[in-house]
Amino acid sequence: MIVTTSEARRIADERLGWQPSRRVVLVSNSRLCFCLLFAIVAVGGCSTAVQRNDWSAYTGPGAEHFRKQEYKLPYVPDPLEPTNRVAWAANDFVLFGVIEPVTAVWRFLVPQCIRSHLVNAAENITYPVRAVNNLLQGKFDKARDETHRFVINTTVGVLGLFDPAAEWGIAPAPEDLGLTFVQWGWTDSHYVVVPFLGPSTVRDAIGEFGDLFLDPTTYFYPAGWVTRFVEGSEVIGGAKHFVRTNYDAYGLVRQGWTISRSPNVVELEAADGAGPAAQTLGVALLRNHDLRFFSRARSLAVELQSTGEKLPYEVWMHPGVAPIIYIVPGMGAHRRASEVLALASMAYQDGFSVVTISSAFNFEFMQKAATVPTPGFAPADAGDVHTALSAISRDLEQRFPNRIGAQVMMGLSLGAFHGLYIAAGAAGADDSLIDFDRYVLLNPPVALRYAAEQLDTFYNVPLTFPEAHRDEHVRAILSRIAGDVVVDSNAPAEGILLSEDDAKFLIGLSFRVVLHDTIWCSQDRHDSGVLKSPLDRWRRAPVSDEIFDFSFIEYFYAFVLPWYTGDEYSIDAERAMFTLLDARSLTRTLPRDGTVRVFSSENDFLLTGDDRHWLIDTLGESNVTFEPTGGHAGSLRKPEVQQRIMNSLEDLLPVGPPTSTDD
Repeated sequence: MIVTTSEARRIADERLGWQPSRRVVLVSNSRLCFCLLFAIVAVGGCSTAVQRNDWSAYTGPGAEHFRKQEYKLPYVPDPLEPTNRVAWAANDFVLFGVIEPVTAVWRFLVPQCIRSHLVNAAENITYPVRAVNNLLQGKFDKARDETHRFVINTTVGVLGLFDPAAEWGIAPAPEDLGLTFVQWGWTDSHYVVVPFLGPSTVRDAIGEFGDLFLDPTTYFYPAGWVTRFVEGSEVIGGAKHFVRTNYDAYGLVRQGWTISRSPNVVELEAADGAGPAAQTLGVALLRNHDLRFFSRARSLAVELQSTGEKLPYEVWMHPGVAPIIYIVPGMGAHRRASEVLALASMAYQDGFSVVTISSAFNFEFMQKAATVPTPGFAPADAGDVHTALSAISRDLEQRFPNRIGAQVMMGLSLGAFHGLYIAAGAAGADDSLIDFDRYVLLNPPVALRYAAEQLDTFYNVPLTFPEAHRDEHVRAILSRIAGDVVVDSNAPAEGILLSEDDAKFLIGLSFRVVLHDTIWCSQDRHDSGVLKSPLDRWRRAPVSDEIFDFSFIEYFYAFVLPWYTGDEYSIDAERAMFTLLDARSLTRTLPRDGTVRVFSSENDFLLTGDDRHWLIDTLGESNVTFEPTGGHAGSLRKPEVQQRIMNSLEDLLPVGPPTSTDD
C-alpha cells in the first residue's frame, strides 16, 4: 500500500534523520536566528579547490580501470563547512543531550495514538504556509486541495486531530517559501547549518523567515514552541539513530537536503519491479515490527587484545539457556541497522539469543577491531571478524554463565562472504577462536572482484541517460526515494516505483557511499598518500569529492593492493590478491557436513551461474537454497523465506521450555 505524501515524508524523516519539508525549530525568536544565519555567512570563509591524482600516466596493475569513464555525482560546494560543522556539533549537543531526553519522557507518558493525532493537528494549523506558497507557485489546484483538506480536517477531523481528507483521497501538497524561491529561479544557494534550526541554505533560511509571518502559531506564544515540540518528538529518535550510526552524518544530510530542495525537471519512467535490481530494493522493507525489541538490547563492549580497543556490540539474551546467533551484516552496515535488527528480531522470536556487530567495512569496526587500516583483503578481514566474535563469546560466558547453548554465525552479503572464510579455517583459526556449531550465510558473493565490477556497472548506469538531463534524472531518483514514494511494510517489493536501471543506480550509489566512508576512515587512520586533497576534518567536501572518483575495482588497486604488497606492484601480486578474494580458494577446506547453510537467489546479480554451481558442488545440494527471485537479499523480507532460514536451525533449539534464569 502506497502511503500519502504527508505520511511518506514523515516516515522518511524518521529513517533518514532529516526533514525535507519542515524542520524541528528549537528557537522561536526569528530575528535572532536570522541574524545568526548572516553572521555565519559572513565568517564562513572560502571554499577549497578539489585536488586530484592524475592517473593518465599510470601504467601499473589495473591501469585500464583508471581510464574508464565514470559517472560523476554533482558536486555540492560547501564554502561555509568549518562553521557549519561547529553549528552542527552545537545542535547535536542541544538536540540529543537536552531535547531528546525530554521527548523520551513525553513519548513514554503519552500513547502513540494520541501523539499521532496531535501531530496531525500541528500540521493542520500551518495550512496558510502551504496554501499561500502553492498559490505563489501557480499551483492553484494544489492550493484548492490544501484548502479542502483544512476545511474537512478542521471540521470533520475535529480541529485537525484526524485526517479524514486523506481517507477521501485528497492528498496534501506541502510547499514553503524556500521551494517557491526555487520555482522562481533561485536554484543555487550555499548550504548552511543554522544554530538551533538545523540544515538549510541561505535561500531556505530566508524562506523560513518569510513563512513565519504565514504561520498562525507565530502570533500565539508559546504555540510555536508546542507544535514544534510535538512534531519534533516523533522524529528525534530516528535522527539520533541516523547520526550515531553513520560515519559522517553531516555530509549525508548536506547531500540529502540539497537534493530534496532541488527542482524535479525529469519524469521517471514507469516500472514493473520485475528485475533483480528492483527486487533487491525489497531489502529496505526488511524491518523489525516489534517496536519494543530494540529497547530490550544491551549495548556492551569487549576489549580486543588484537587492537587494544573496546568493540561495542548489541546483545539480546533469553532468560534461560538458549542457543545464540552472532549476526555479521552486509558491507558497511552498523550493528543497529534496520535489516540487522530485523534479522535479530526474527532469531530472537524463534528462541535464540542474539548478538550483532558492525561490518568489517563499517567505521566502528575499522576503528576498534581491524588490525589493518584498509579493509578489502578477505582473509585478513575475516580473521578480524572471527577474533571479535570469539572475544564477544568469552565476554558473554563471563557475564551470563551457563546461559549459552549452541553458537551460530549468521552472515548477510559481505558478512556471509567472510563467514565462508571463517568456516573454512582460512581466517587463521586457533584454540582461542570460537568454533561455531552452524553457519547460516545469506546471499554471499563468491568472487569479490566480480561483485565489485557489478556494483561499479550499476553506479555508472546514468552514463546511459541523456547527457543534458543526466544529473536531473539522478536527483529525481533520489528525491523519490527520500520521501515521495515510501512503501508500507506489507507491500510487495514491486511497490517501490523505480525502473530496473534506476534501481541499479540506487544500489550502486548506496554501495559507493559505503566505499566513500571506508576510504575516508582508512586514510584518516593511515594516510597512504593516494588522495591529493587534504584530509581536513572540518573541511571535508573537497576530499569527499575526490574520493567519489574511485570505483570499487580502483579501490582494490589503489588502496588494498599497495598495503599488502608495498611498492612491489607485480602481476603475480595482483593475481594472488584476487585469487584469495575468491571463495573458490576455499574449496578443499569448506565442510560438506551441513555445518554451512547458504540461502540466496537465482537472480542475485553478485553471483554468476558458475558461482551457484560451485556453492552446490562444494557444500552439497541439500545445504544450499536458491529462491527463484529476490535479487541480492530482496527475498529476505518474505515470511516464508525467513521461516526456511530458521527451520535450518531448529535442531539446535533445546527440547522443552527454556530454563528460567533472571536476566
